This record gives sequence, structure tokens and C-alpha cells, in this order.
Amino acid sequence: MTARPADLAILLPPSDSFQAANAGAISLSVRDFVRFSGYADRTTVFGARVDEPFAGIRFRGLATRGLAGSRRLAYLLSATRALLTARPKLIEVHNRPEFLPWLMRVAPGAGFALFLHNDPQAMRRFRSAGERRALLARLDTVFCVSGHIRSRLLEGIDDPALARKAVVCPIGFDLPVFDAKRAAISAPREPVVLFVGRIVKDKGADLFVEAAAAALADRPGWRAVMVGADRPPEGATARAAAVSPFETAVRARVAAINAGRDRPLIEMTGFRTYDQVLDLYGRAAMAVVPSVWDEPFGRTAVEAVAMGCPLIATERGGLRDIVHGAGLTLDPATPDALAAAIGALADDPARREALARNGRAHLDRQGYDIRDVAAGMDRARRDRLGQPVSAPPVSTSGNPPRPPLTQRTDDA
Repeated sequence: MTARPADLAILLPPSDSFQAANAGAISLSVRDFVRFSGYADRTTVFGARVDEPFAGIRFRGLATRGLAGSRRLAYLLSATRALLTARPKLIEVHNRPEFLPWLMRVAPGAGFALFLHNDPQAMRRFRSAGERRALLARLDTVFCVSGHIRSRLLEGIDDPALARKAVVCPIGFDLPVFDAKRAAISAPREPVVLFVGRIVKDKGADLFVEAAAAALADRPGWRAVMVGADRPPEGATARAAAVSPFETAVRARVAAINAGRDRPLIEMTGFRTYDQVLDLYGRAAMAVVPSVWDEPFGRTAVEAVAMGCPLIATERGGLRDIVHGAGLTLDPATPDALAAAIGALADDPARREALARNGRAHLDRQGYDIRDVAAGMDRARRDRLGQPVSAPPVSTSGNPPRPPLTQRTDDA
């Protein structure tokens, strides 16, 4: 790419891996934010060293070892050295507000932004309203991945000027790519209820097992598929050792449900590649996101809807923004309520078709296209960076343009 100054520096959390082999949600999001930004050729991503960082994006690997084994401190000092050399005009820190006071001292001439992917009240040096208020006053912008995260950031802060700095910026998706993947699947949808996510309590994995067993036992041909595990695979030995007691109990319960059947009623596949997951979404009759905690965003819900898969989800956290208008909502989340929703949708193909159709249109209306999201982020950067050198890609949603960054709350 064109060698221009690194006017924009994006700092990842030290645990993130900025490469295709094992990228997490934050790295995937940052990859797309940069690719679709008008400042792409003036941006450098700073993150933990990897073997093969995403192609086409300037990347600077940082050390994560040293100083008596403190990964966090070694990473912060490595980032400090790199940023002092790069001297960017704007530094965007993802999910690590505790890094900001130090970086503000060593780079006083730079502007600073924070991107929150998770609950800010669970983050170091950001838990109290006083801490959040003090840091927010020194920042240009805080991008919040959902209305729920924005409301958590501003809880206890009654200052309109500070509130205006906090904007909702959802994770963007290249929706035309999803459209093409969906169109390439010619086979009819299979009678499958799909769960994708970590096999943990917060994601409602045990709730899904009980509900699927109750709903599908008397519906011939239907089955449930669970994709995921407690932790990503790191080799056969490490994976076996990493299985949590919760996942072990879920697997035992699934085995008991499947016992004596000609074919499994519930299948647990373990992890699958991203493309494999999208293919499953494109073939399943419905997907379920039964989270019992407040999801910061709900990436799997958007992916299901983008692939035309009818969705059932709980109204927890950021899922509210996605599910309303795109699927069936569940509140409260109980096995009986989820089983009833699965059964009702299994028996109503016309409703499944309507949800699939309306859900995809909902993503356009809500501004989930990555082009809309990146354009909104660029607007927030202009005071520091000036006009983009290159024009960002144009949205292909076909709908009238709408500001993708808002000050809306959960009730908006």
C-alpha cells in the first residue's frame, strides 16, 4: 500500500491476534474498519506480534514478554516506544482504557479515542462513574459497539457535553459478501436449529440443549447443531486439557439425550472455520442466540440474519438492537419459553421466510454495512486528520444514507 505517514494509530488489546489463522472478534472488526476507511493508507495497526498479519494493512508487532513476566506492562512499554517513533495525530485504543492515562502523558500532542467492545464497568480504571467521567473528558470520542455499552459508559454521568462524545458504532459487515454467499447455496434449508458460540453458561448453551430436546423430540427430521466449545483449539493435547467442567456437563447431557436414538437429536461439532459457520447459517432453518448475560453486541446474531437464517434471541444487552425487527425475541430466557419459540417456528415455514426477508432489510436500515460504519468513524476523525486522502467505498445497501454513529440509548 502507499507509504504515507501513520497519522492514525490503532492499538489492539495485547491478547488479540491480528491474523487470519486465529483472529478474534476485535481483530476482525479492526481489519474491516481499516479496509473500508478513507484513511486506510494513513493507518497503522499496533498489536501483539504475529506470523502473518492481515494483508494490505500496515501492522506493527509489539512485544508481550519481559519485565518479570508482566504481559500487560511489556506490551504497554513496547507500544509506547512504537508510538513515540510513529508520532500519529490520533491514537485509537480498543478495549483498554487503563492504557490511556499513560499514553496521554507520553504523547501529549496526539488526539485519543477509545473503542469499547465490552462492558466498560468491568474494565480496569474505568469501573466507577468518576473514573469514566475523568477519562471521557480527555478523549475526542468513545465508540460504543451498542446502545447497551453506551448506556453502561454513561451510567452516573449527567453531563450532556460528555455524553455527546459517546457514540454508538456497531460492528460493520460486508453485507454484499453475505448476499453472494447466500445466493450461492442452491439447496433448500435443512430442518436444523443452529447454535454458534462458546459452550459457556453466559451464552445459554445448557438452556439451548434443554429447549432443543423438548422442542424437537416429537418433530421427525428435525435436529439441533451446536458449533463451538469453551475455548478455541490449540492442538489436540491442549484442547483436551482445556475442556471446562461446564462444557463436560453439557456434553454429558447431550449424550444422554441422544442415547438410544437412531440418529443424534443434538450434534456438537466443536469449532468450525468462519466460512463453514456461514455455510451452516445459509442452510439451517433457524438459529438461536440464547445468551443469559448482557451481550455487548451480538456478532453471531448479525451473521445469522445476514445469511438469511431466521433468528430467535434473548433480549440481553446489545442483542436488543439487532433482534428487534430481525427475529423473535425471548424475555425472560427459560427452557420452556425457548422450546415454545423453536417449536412455533419449526411448524411455520411461512413465518421463517418472512423473518429471513425482513431481517436482511433490517440490517440495512440499522446501518450494519461496513461502508456506513467506516464512513461514520471517518467523520469523527476529521478534526484530527483532515479530509481522507482516498474516498471510502460506497454503501451498496440501496437505502437512503443514514448517520451510522448516533447518541441513541437502549430505548432509542
